[in-house]
Amino acid sequence: MHVLIVEDTAEVVDIIDVSLKMRWPDCEVSSVARGSMVTGILAANKPDLVILDLGLPDMDGLELLADMRRVSTVPVIILTARGHEAARVRGLETGADDYIVKPFSASELLARVRAVLRRAESSARMQNAGQMLSGNLTVDFETSTARVNRDLIPLSRLEWDVLSFMAHHPDRVMVHTELKEKAWGSSLVDDSVVKMCIRRIRGKIKDVGGDPAVIVTYRGAGYSFQP
Repeated sequence: MHVLIVEDTAEVVDIIDVSLKMRWPDCEVSSVARGSMVTGILAANKPDLVILDLGLPDMDGLELLADMRRVSTVPVIILTARGHEAARVRGLETGADDYIVKPFSASELLARVRAVLRRAESSARMQNAGQMLSGNLTVDFETSTARVNRDLIPLSRLEWDVLSFMAHHPDRVMVHTELKEKAWGSSLVDDSVVKMCIRRIRGKIKDVGGDPAVIVTYRGAGYSFQP
């Protein structure tokens, strides 16, 4: 496993490095302090996970995350001192897979890393050949893309995981707990985060001319994908 740390504080890098290698002795850890270097590293080295600080010296971490999402679906955990709700929401909306607020414990970091990697592995196993169609919406499991007619829906990795999981089980009501375990890798995720993710997916489907009602809400129960 290769983890890329994007962080300009050497002490934080050392804590993450030691924590990861205590849990995964064969883990390869690399780090950079400047965001401008990251997209090139993603293309050349293809890390399995990125741990991203938002307060970088040369650019804002959310700007970097948006750039990363244009070229890669690598799992990203934001690790930052920005703990207010608006920052967390914006980080998840931009495409982060999880969000940890400093100061943090090694046990929390490792638990979050395990959950994100477990979800990524589960998502990779689901990418078998085949498609699910619903009106003019095509969910393509082989290419990990969703389109309305020929227009690509710009889903984040997390949004793709949620949509593809529901599309793999059409007409079945997915309760919040199941979506949390399958998409986020943890049942501890707040229900409001699930609702926000579903809202974003529907909005992006609508933005390219699709029908957001392909995802049906069953109040008090969960959501269902309608083929």
